[in-house]
Amino acid sequence: MPRLFGHELHVAVEGPEGGPPVLAIHSSGLSGRQWRRYTEVLGGAGFRVHQPDLIGYGRSEPWRGGSRFHYHADLMALMELARDVQGGLTLLGHSYGGHLALQLAAALPPERVRAVVVYEPVSWGVLDAGAAAPVPELGALAAQGLFDEAIGGTEAWVGTFVDFWNGRGAWAQLGEGGRAAMMASAGKMFDEVRSLCFDYTPAAHYAGITAPALIFTGSRSPAAEQQVCARLVEVMPAATLRRLEGAGHMGAVEQADALAVEVRDWLQATSR
Repeated sequence: MPRLFGHELHVAVEGPEGGPPVLAIHSSGLSGRQWRRYTEVLGGAGFRVHQPDLIGYGRSEPWRGGSRFHYHADLMALMELARDVQGGLTLLGHSYGGHLALQLAAALPPERVRAVVVYEPVSWGVLDAGAAAPVPELGALAAQGLFDEAIGGTEAWVGTFVDFWNGRGAWAQLGEGGRAAMMASAGKMFDEVRSLCFDYTPAAHYAGITAPALIFTGSRSPAAEQQVCARLVEVMPAATLRRLEGAGHMGAVEQADALAVEVRDWLQATSR
């Protein structure tokens, strides 16, 4: 396993050698395996897909820093991985992974970024200025203890977090295996969520991403997240918004069969 930002991270690579590289970045609570359907479709079209398990997820090492985790640690690991991948990158990300994809696209030289595809990046900072409405959902979550270190990472906290994104009762319906998998990384998840919710990266920061970008949002997702996606499309010069009727925040996983084909077709069209 490669050692990235001081941690051994598992990185699955699929697709033909020499194919246009795709860096697929998973969401909180999951792993690189969330992209397996996309990998099949993109790999079959000649793309070479790199799927890291972020720090503390899947088969990667847990966070070994001496202080509280911040999403910058995952970002630095991805920067090191990107330096080892040759050619113009397509950055693919969902939720937390979508935020990291955007941060990475803004940090890399423009010629290194071929395209960006993100499903509901949790880039809350873009709403700090110029947003059409405040973000009441985050205030309500704070009242429920979203940032309370006394309960952060407990099952009660994870349940509140999952229900916010997927609707009341989603945590209870997840099933014993799904709940156990999320609890295995709950402490790290609390820290990354906390660092995201206090991230003040303004919308203008992403205006420098000039590569073609496709931004997905779901009609059933929290209003604040839909605002994030709309704001990003306003400032990113080559971004397109795709709104999925009936989909929620986990649409990237629940509709993977259809979305993988759509992403493949869009990438092929933009390359032409």
